[in-house]
Amino acid sequence: MRFSEQHAVEDILGLDTFDEGDLYKALDSLSLHQEEIEQKLYKTYLKNKGGVPTLVLFDVTSSYFEGEHNELAAFGYNRDGKKGKRYILMRNDAVYSKEEKRRDDKLKKLEDLIQKRNDFVKGSSRACAEGGMKTLQVWLKKYKMNTYITLSLTEKEISYHQNLEAQIKRPMLDGCYVIVTDDKKETLTATEVHRSYMQLQRVERDFRILKTGFLEVRPIFVRKKRKNQKTRSRLDACPQNCEIF
Repeated sequence: MRFSEQHAVEDILGLDTFDEGDLYKALDSLSLHQEEIEQKLYKTYLKNKGGVPTLVLFDVTSSYFEGEHNELAAFGYNRDGKKGKRYILMRNDAVYSKEEKRRDDKLKKLEDLIQKRNDFVKGSSRACAEGGMKTLQVWLKKYKMNTYITLSLTEKEISYHQNLEAQIKRPMLDGCYVIVTDDKKETLTATEVHRSYMQLQRVERDFRILKTGFLEVRPIFVRKKRKNQKTRSRLDACPQNCEIF
């Protein structure tokens, strides 16, 4: 109803004044004709594209209900237990270079901190080298450098040592991510799968329109008679409206 007041819905669609009751009746009609509508949309797609799609992009999202008395609502969900999938490892070179620079910057920062602490201890007979050692160890752990760098204290002077083997392994997965697909190599190459995966931003865009953008599917708090049917109709209507949008 809010959108009808803010936009020229009645003028564009040639509608008379309507209220929430009319919208609920429309949801009932939509529920009865859902399969018919979906089939017509699919046939239109086939006509425009010239054939059956070889690849279908999908993603999983969630929403929430207001209240606790809807049979379609449940607490939580499970996305695990998927088997028989093909896994493709990809690397983002820009992220790889960024992570490499971040490690270099953190190492330079560590060297500066060590030098600053050593100079302070040398210039003060009352300074505690062990206290500085503990502070730097906490800093290493905070920035996840303690897996390949160790500190040592010799005659009140702090120094560091790099584990070369761990240092070599650490960047191996920088910028890497895994794409999971049901398609076999004979159907789509790794490059084709990755190119298609990048198109998922369109799905994410549609989710934004559905959930937090123009359509605002959430929260779900339909509380009329036959509420489950109206809940389904509402969730069916939003993707169809997104297609029009």
